[in-house]
Amino acid sequence: MGLSLILCNPLSDTIPQMVKFDTDFGSGALHKVELLDAALIKTGAKDSVWHLSYNLYSRPDPPNPVDTALAPNARWFYFRMTGVKDKHLYLNFFQTDPVRPMYSYDGLHFERLAAHECLRRQLSLRFSRDTVFLAYFVPYTFDHLQQRIDHWKASGTVISLDTLGYSFRGLPLQLMTITDPSVPEAQKKRIYIHGRTHTSETPSSWHLDGMIDAITANTLEGAAYLRQMIFYILPFTNPDGVVEGLSRSGAHGVNLEVNYDRPDSLTVPEVRAIKSALERLTAERPLDMILNMHSQVEPKATYWVHTAASTSMAYFRNQLLLANLTMFQNPWFGKKDLNFSEGGSRYVEGWTWNNFKDRTLAITFETPYTYYQLQPDGDWVTIQNLRQMGGLLLNAVGDYFGLSTPNRIIVQAQKPRNAKKWAFIMPEDIPFIGDGFYEAKRNHAKITYISPTLPAGHYRVYRWIPGSAVEVSPEGANEWVFMEDFVQTKGGVYKKDMKAPVGAQENVLMIIPALPHHPVSGTISLYPPNLVSNGGND
Repeated sequence: MGLSLILCNPLSDTIPQMVKFDTDFGSGALHKVELLDAALIKTGAKDSVWHLSYNLYSRPDPPNPVDTALAPNARWFYFRMTGVKDKHLYLNFFQTDPVRPMYSYDGLHFERLAAHECLRRQLSLRFSRDTVFLAYFVPYTFDHLQQRIDHWKASGTVISLDTLGYSFRGLPLQLMTITDPSVPEAQKKRIYIHGRTHTSETPSSWHLDGMIDAITANTLEGAAYLRQMIFYILPFTNPDGVVEGLSRSGAHGVNLEVNYDRPDSLTVPEVRAIKSALERLTAERPLDMILNMHSQVEPKATYWVHTAASTSMAYFRNQLLLANLTMFQNPWFGKKDLNFSEGGSRYVEGWTWNNFKDRTLAITFETPYTYYQLQPDGDWVTIQNLRQMGGLLLNAVGDYFGLSTPNRIIVQAQKPRNAKKWAFIMPEDIPFIGDGFYEAKRNHAKITYISPTLPAGHYRVYRWIPGSAVEVSPEGANEWVFMEDFVQTKGGVYKKDMKAPVGAQENVLMIIPALPHHPVSGTISLYPPNLVSNGGND
C-alpha cells in the first residue's frame, strides 16, 4: 500500500479547501508532490476559479541488488486527489511518461483523459467532482484478481487453485489449472501462461483476463477447448509489485523478467517457485506452449519473436505461425507489428529453450498502453478491446495445435490417393498447422478436405496459405485466406475437392459460421491465375 501524501507548502494557508493527494489503497503509487503556483482567477462578476500548478514525481522501484546496472523504474502512478471540484489543475509529471492517462471518480470505472487535456507530460484538468483517481492505465489490483478468481470458479468450469510458493513479502503465487478432468491428460495440449512480471503493465492483465473469460465461458467452444487443452495460469508473477504499486521490480528491487539464469543465491523467491513449478510440470513430458504476458510503451501489440540464429529455424517458424494466426480477424494486430530479438537465458523463454529446444514454444506477447499499430488516429487501448484480443489469442492457440470446436472446425487435407502427384513435406522454413502439408508435383493434382460432421448452417471457409518464414509475410501468405461462403442444407459430411497447380501447398481449412452482420463478399480464386497452367495431367 502507498502512504498518504499531504501537500505541504507555504502557499497552502491561502488556499481554501486544499487539494490533497494520497495513495492509501492497493497498487497506489506516487513519490512527491510540489505546489508551484496558485492563483484565484476571476471568471465573471460573481465567479472565480482557483488555478493550481503542481510538480508530481512518480515513485522509483527499490534499488536492484542483483542487476545493479539496471536503474530503478518509476513508470507507474496511481493516486487519489480530493478537494479538486471546480478547480483548474496543471499537473507536471516527472520520472514517468504518461500519454492520456486514466481517471475515475469512484476508483472502479476509468476513462481516458481527452487529448486536449494532455500535452506531453503536462495535464490541464478540471473535474466536476471533489474526489478523482488518476492512473497511468486502468489498475488491475490484487483484490480485483481475487474477485475474478471467485467469478471464474463459480462459472461451472473445473478450476483448481494452487499456491506455487510465496513472494518476498509472503503473498501467494496463485496458479490456476483449468481443464476438463474427464479427459485424460495424456490426450491434451498443455499451455502455461504467466502475467504481471512488470506490475505497471496492467493492460496485460486485462488481456489475460479476457482470455481466461473465453476459456471458462459456458459455451460449446470453451468446453471443446478444455477437453483438448490444459491451461496452467499464474495471473500475477509479482504480487508484491502489484500490491505496492511498483513498476518493473518486486519488493526486493529485482526485475523478475531477467532473473532466470542466476545462481540460487541471486534468484528471487518468485522465480525459484516458478522454475520449480515448471520442473514439476515437465517431469514426464515438456509443456507444449508457454505464454509470457506483458505490455509495452511502444504503441502497438506485438510478439517478441526470437530469431532463428538464437534458437532454430523450426522454432522461428513456429513463433511466426502463432503470431500470424493471432492476426486473424484482429483489427489491432498486423503483420508489420512484430518485434524480433535474440533469445537469452535470463528470460523464461531462454530457460525453456535451454531445457526443451523445439519441443516447447515459449514467447512473449505485448499489449500497448495507448493506441494500436502506431496509429494515434486509430483505435486506442480499452479494457474492452484488450479482453476481445484475449479471446482471439485463445482461438489462435487452438488453431496452432489444429484443434476444432463446434464453431471453429479445422479440416486437414486428406492423404492423396495418387502419391505421384503430391509430396508430403515438413520444411523448417515454412509455417504450417499440424504435422506437415502436401505440395503438388503436377498440375491439376487433386486433393480432398473432409469433415465427417457439419451441422446445417451458413458457413465461411478459410484456407491456410503457407509461406516462407520471414519477418513480414506478404499479403496472402502465412494467413487464413477466405475461400468460399456456402450453405450446408442438412447436417452431415463436408467434402471439398480441389485441383492444384504445380507447387501449390495444401495444409488445412477452417470452417466457421457466417455471421449475420458479415456480408458475403463472394469467393476468390484458390490460386493466382499466373500459377495455373492449361497443360499437365488431370
